[in-house]
Amino acid sequence: IVKQVYQTGLFSDVRVTRSGEEKVELTFDLIRNLVVRRIRIRGVRVRASRLRDSLESLRAGNIFSEERLPKAVDELREGLRREGYFAPTLVPEVRRDPAAARADVDFRVTGWRRYRIGSLEVQGPFGVSLGNLFRQMKSRRGEVYVPALLERDIQALSAYYTSLGYRRADIEIASERFNDARATVDLVLEVQPHEKITIVVNGARVPPSLLAPIWEERIFEEWGLAEGEVRVLGYVRKKGYVYAIVKSRIERTENELRVIYDVTPGKKYAIQKITFEGLKSFSAQKLKDEIGRAHV
Repeated sequence: IVKQVYQTGLFSDVRVTRSGEEKVELTFDLIRNLVVRRIRIRGVRVRASRLRDSLESLRAGNIFSEERLPKAVDELREGLRREGYFAPTLVPEVRRDPAAARADVDFRVTGWRRYRIGSLEVQGPFGVSLGNLFRQMKSRRGEVYVPALLERDIQALSAYYTSLGYRRADIEIASERFNDARATVDLVLEVQPHEKITIVVNGARVPPSLLAPIWEERIFEEWGLAEGEVRVLGYVRKKGYVYAIVKSRIERTENELRVIYDVTPGKKYAIQKITFEGLKSFSAQKLKDEIGRAHV
């Protein structure tokens, strides 16, 4: 019974006392776990929801554990660093309400360091103008350094390169030099655009979004061509070109990889009915779904 009570997860301690001889009475004293009702973070001008998202060890609605508090402090300290508050001092305060089996946790931020961007440099074979790169970014020289904002800038740069056909561009922070005396940080981003990837489909109108994800990572090229053929074939068959043929190839130049799919659609058919005979392992509807003719 004690094991079953513990398995509910509702109680931190279970004590059983026995009384009586011929007629035995068992008394269970249960100490309930406290549930975190609310988490508040005070002392900094940061949206509380962003800081609470950095907490994994302690969340509202979860069981409160004193042992998890130090880890929660470390997680929140990292969350503050990402928002531009470096080396923060955190003081946790817990208000327990045993009668209601709940606890409120407050974190007071009493001290930190802020840095401004002294310099922001981008290095590498850009493939595009440096001015266009900086226009994608919100981090600026002289502004307060917020690592989370720089991360979003890197994502924006990556999306910009993808829009230009550089689907495998690598962008990372190459250097982060802090000057405590001046309260500044010098940043260097390194860009490696790699080759430009152009996807061409001849003979059919196929949305680029169907094929682009295949070539965003470094893959076995023969597999990429085969996977693309399957996707193109499935797409044009759903349009009624059931006897379409797709062939693919790769052409290379010095800085570009061209992935070409040649489609011979053939005659368009409107299928009125499909029947299957001898089915044992699959349903007719399942097979229709697989060949892309579920509406027939």
